[in-house]
Amino acid sequence: LDADYLQFERSVATPHAPSVQETLDVIAKLQERKQPLMELCVLLHLNCGCYSGDIAALEHTDIDFDAMTLTYKRSKIERFKKDPVTYPLWSRTLELIKALDSDHATLCFVNEKGKHLGKGKDNKRTDNIGKRFRRHKITHFPTFGFGLMDFRKTAATELMEIAYNDLGDQFLQHGSDSTTLKFYAAHFRQRFTEGVLALEKVFYPE
Repeated sequence: LDADYLQFERSVATPHAPSVQETLDVIAKLQERKQPLMELCVLLHLNCGCYSGDIAALEHTDIDFDAMTLTYKRSKIERFKKDPVTYPLWSRTLELIKALDSDHATLCFVNEKGKHLGKGKDNKRTDNIGKRFRRHKITHFPTFGFGLMDFRKTAATELMEIAYNDLGDQFLQHGSDSTTLKFYAAHFRQRFTEGVLALEKVFYPE
């Protein structure tokens, strides 16, 4: 049975990810507007495949400044028995983390009132980071046709472009248990680190 027979409307194609140039334009605009938190959020989507909820939940213990790594498990898969993934941090990502690391007892990043970025009134879960990005988008780059989470797609797409197409699932933490186990094999871990660092050169060429 095909879609015509069932009289379904054909689905609209998933929007393409932001291009590298579009991404760089957004980062430049955020730097121009002196918005380091928003710049960091874009970079954490690109560098570590984070969602806004993951960023809001990051704790000091997730960052290893000596090893220059971030280790976390996506907030959306907390209920599954999957191991966290360790990402090498790009130079600019690490620089912004150091600058914005909060004095909160556990959380890396908080709002101006020292509160959780992922919680709102009555401690209910909300996407404050995504809302901030949308406000900046409307004001400063209204023609940008994507959301904050779409930068994850950009990173995964560019990994494929630079011949690391086998890393996409692990980068986005979409992997099955077998993929997760594979990640902890020494060779795959080394390749994953190389791929994420190679991705840095796409956005910050020497």
